[in-house]
Amino acid sequence: MDASSPRYLTMEELNKTALDQFVYQPVGRDMIAYLAEVAHNVIACDSTLMPPAPVDARSNLPTPPR
Repeated sequence: MDASSPRYLTMEELNKTALDQFVYQPVGRDMIAYLAEVAHNVIACDSTLMPPAPVDARSNLPTPPR
């Protein structure tokens, strides 16, 4: 490809550039409200589906030999 030919960005390069620009955008209250609403509608928050509380790890350690 010679110097006069246009160079096209790959999809990966376009995505990286878009993400680099996006992460530096200011976050407004409307964006936070939107993300909270979307997350609420996607993530199941049923307390009966929660995993059991962790058992104290120290009580499960083997005792040293005597």
